[in-house]
Amino acid sequence: MSGGRDAALRIEHAGIERRAEIEAVHGDAFGGRVEGQLATALLLDPTATPLVSLLALIGSDPVGHVLFTHALVRRGAQTAAAALLCPLGVVPTAQRQGVGSALVRAGLDQLQSGGVPTQFVFGDPAYYGRFGFVSAQEASVEPPHPIPKEWRHAFMIRAGREHAGAPAGVLSCAARLDDPDLWIV
Repeated sequence: MSGGRDAALRIEHAGIERRAEIEAVHGDAFGGRVEGQLATALLLDPTATPLVSLLALIGSDPVGHVLFTHALVRRGAQTAAAALLCPLGVVPTAQRQGVGSALVRAGLDQLQSGGVPTQFVFGDPAYYGRFGFVSAQEASVEPPHPIPKEWRHAFMIRAGREHAGAPAGVLSCAARLDDPDLWIV
């Protein structure tokens, strides 16, 4: 990273115009191109909007990216607005320095202030539990596709204080994320 360790972390909105940076971050973070291509495909997916896409930079170097896409919790004819966090990536040289946490917190703050009190993630409960995520199964919300039993705890929900309890039902997500293979670990 040319920005150096002493450079301050900045978090900026990142639309499709920053495609190369977003794909590079996820490619470096995950050792491949799939996650970066998923992130940019979601930026182009009209069913994913409204969304929150944030890029973390140290100096001029992109070091992390998070994307929250539009989702709904459906129960019969009723729906409740929500967001799905996918993906979050931090380059290896910036991991364990608070970059991912800063991105998640900034995204959650934007969603809360934008009137989206409920967020979901399919990820590590030990990590995402720090942000108030709990098992969605306990909140009676089902994932869009079946998840193997041993990974059910990784499908998580976070509901804001002003929201009178978490909505119950089935999560409906952006078309690009509505692929059963993405929900199998």
